Amino acid sequence: MQKILERLERNEESIKRLWEEVRALRENQEKLWQNQEKLWQEVRSLREGQNRLERELERTRNYMVKGFREIKSVLRTSSHGSAAAFVEFLLAEMGYDARVERKILVHEEEAVEIDLSSERPLLVGEVKLSL
Repeated sequence: MQKILERLERNEESIKRLWEEVRALRENQEKLWQNQEKLWQEVRSLREGQNRLERELERTRNYMVKGFREIKSVLRTSSHGSAAAFVEFLLAEMGYDARVERKILVHEEEAVEIDLSSERPLLVGEVKLSL
């Protein structure tokens, strides 16, 4: 009988240790779930930040494209004027008193732009600008 009681005591101690381990496992599992929730919050925050950056990048890209278009337009106007002045200078060096200008003509109901035009001497030219 004494042996049975000793054995029961050992079994009780083993059962207590098992329950303590189960409790420790449960606590660790809860900590893991809390950490996992923190990770998901970080992922959500990163995704929101990435979306904001993508929107800002798209806005910046649009501003840059518009800015380059405006710069190209200004340079085109400036380059036409510079080219016309240069051609007038060359013609003057050759002895001509000519006015070189830009004209728009209509040919078969379609506008045709002539970048450099002079009647005396007859001159027709095109100015190209590439960015």
